[in-house]
Amino acid sequence: MSPIMKDEAKQLRICELFRSIAGETTHAGLPATFVRLAGCNLRCRWCDTQKAWAEGRPVGMEHLLGQVLALPDRLVVVTGGEPLLQTDCAEFCRQLLAAGKSVLLETNGSIDIGCLPTGVRVILDMKPPGSGEHAQMDFDNLGRLDAEDELKFVIADREDFDWAVHLLKDRAVPVDGRVLFSPVMGKIEPRLLAQWIMAQNLPLRLQIQLHKVLWPDGDEGIGILT
Repeated sequence: MSPIMKDEAKQLRICELFRSIAGETTHAGLPATFVRLAGCNLRCRWCDTQKAWAEGRPVGMEHLLGQVLALPDRLVVVTGGEPLLQTDCAEFCRQLLAAGKSVLLETNGSIDIGCLPTGVRVILDMKPPGSGEHAQMDFDNLGRLDAEDELKFVIADREDFDWAVHLLKDRAVPVDGRVLFSPVMGKIEPRLLAQWIMAQNLPLRLQIQLHKVLWPDGDEGIGILT
């Protein structure tokens, strides 16, 4: 039996495993191992990882954990697709933490993040109206974020920006540099988004998607999975 399939009790469906430079969050610029899980329940207009919509490749958790722990990066980014669709995702994150890894989990905002173990840093990507998926958000997740988590909005226009700022104020979300605003590439100039942020007089963090600058053709790093 292939080692990829040997742990049938606990397995994850993988789109890809690769090493790269973190392109988003306050960890941008750091080398990281990326575990991209397959499958997504949303179809955002600006999605740049449509390859993760597919069912992916089933991999035993034990084998996948061994692959990740053999790599030198302390930072591991678990992403998708939507990783929380997979029931064993939380356990995988717990094992990474136990092995001494720093774990970021990127989630699309539609699924309860309360299943994740303490120590996982959630990157909550709330979808504004321009995405076409804002009605699918679990807004109670805003109250589940802790001091280490981050909140991200990908902004396509002024409507998206105003929606996000109103949500922050309406839900009394602490704005302390962990709230990230990124422009949709090709839809809005970063300079314009910067002007809107400064006019709010709030410590919102403007973020350019670094991976799109480094790898504009989408080839983000070095593939690993064997």
